[in-house]
Amino acid sequence: IIEMNDLDKHLIFPAKNYLRDNPHPLNKPRIFYETLLIETKSVNIVHLHRAENTNRVAFSKIQILNVISLEKWGPSPKRARRFIHLEIRPYSYNFWDYKKAWEYVL
Repeated sequence: IIEMNDLDKHLIFPAKNYLRDNPHPLNKPRIFYETLLIETKSVNIVHLHRAENTNRVAFSKIQILNVISLEKWGPSPKRARRFIHLEIRPYSYNFWDYKKAWEYVL
């Protein structure tokens, strides 16, 4: 029997554990993953800013258009595709980046 005082000792916090084990890659910022999803025609993203501070995003809207499966990706998930917008670094991405993009952008 779990007493009310002991309840917090038995709770599992998966988000905290997950985030500790899966940190954000330093060389792939949010804009990398957003661009990846936009260029693959998977989403439309609109960032809305507050009038007093246009450098900061107040909130965002995302419309999911398409999800590419491993089968649709092609013969190898490691096969790299190049960004059309070459100012994004790294310049290429693969299926595993695409999969992570859904976690990091949403």
